[in-house]
Amino acid sequence: MCLKGEDMSGDSGFDSLFEELKESFIETAVEKIDALDEMIVALRDDPKGNDQVLGEFRRQVHSLKGLGGTFGFPLVSVICHRMEGYIEIAREYSVADFDDVQVFVDQIRRVVENRDNPDEAESEEILHVLPAQAGATQAPRALHETKIVLATPMAAMRQLAEFFLTEQGCQVISTGSSVEAFQLIVENRPDLVVSSVQMETLSGIDLGRAISAISFLRNTRVSLLTSSADAGDLDARIPGEFSFIRTDSLEDDISEVLGDIVQ
Repeated sequence: MCLKGEDMSGDSGFDSLFEELKESFIETAVEKIDALDEMIVALRDDPKGNDQVLGEFRRQVHSLKGLGGTFGFPLVSVICHRMEGYIEIAREYSVADFDDVQVFVDQIRRVVENRDNPDEAESEEILHVLPAQAGATQAPRALHETKIVLATPMAAMRQLAEFFLTEQGCQVISTGSSVEAFQLIVENRPDLVVSSVQMETLSGIDLGRAISAISFLRNTRVSLLTSSADAGDLDARIPGEFSFIRTDSLEDDISEVLGDIVQ
């Protein structure tokens, strides 16, 4: 946090660095998308006997999913997640299946070549055209009554975390403000609060401690949204009942935290 009179050039330097990293992601993503296109051609030619190519295809999709969430393209991560779901079930694939897979890849290219994450309306349009696996049944949403307040100032991370939480059937109320988050928590009495450690006014740790001090919120769980490296540094400094959701393992950690809630 900058003090009055402190040089603010660090902020512009960070913005410049992030833009450089974003450009690097776009370049890397285009290369991965081109490689996925080539693999789809090979898989169409031999849909039943090209296990090695399919394995590499899955690895590249998983890699792209992680990069999208990190560099401000949450919709790329969401499309990759949907594509993983489409191809994760072992079955005999047909040419038509890989025609569908091409739709996922084309929509990822559309987002990346636009050089920015689409707004909500365009995001919904893109998600609407994604294929659904024939005969697939949606898992029961056992968490449909779980209420969550999500607080993070990072819009892309907020969108991605909200997607994974709502996909599990949770009710999510999100905000970028720690002060608003505290108000929402008191008003809604959620089952879980997910907050970034770094927040304006109140840190995620302070927000969690404030929740723990209120008697009618004693059953509300708190999970801190942070990187793997920072989680290790913070582990000895926070109450033992707090959990972590690591930004670089977002989907897996959300599933683990939600699993603990329903046990």
